[in-house]
Amino acid sequence: MPNSDNLRLDLRGSACDDPRIKAMLYDFDAQGMLQSVTYVWDRPAGPQPAPIFVERVRTLSLLHSGLPAPQSTGRLQGDTSIGRLVLQDMPERNLLLEAYSAPR
Repeated sequence: MPNSDNLRLDLRGSACDDPRIKAMLYDFDAQGMLQSVTYVWDRPAGPQPAPIFVERVRTLSLLHSGLPAPQSTGRLQGDTSIGRLVLQDMPERNLLLEAYSAPR
């Protein structure tokens, strides 16, 4: 956004990406430091939790030792070696957000 203290890059459409990834958002602070990366996954319509949520929890648990169990049927939050992870199932928008924030 012009004249703001933040910058977000929205990248889409790499042939290397899983086709269910709709976008990758990179958020920077006013000093140009990367603050978070969010993967926006396409989620099939239907109730929570979506199969993709269960799949991502399983995959992320293998990649990040010590990740806690989901806090609800559609939310997982925990600290990883690369920062704070929040996985949020959004059935109302047919999206799954997988966000990594810089360690504080």
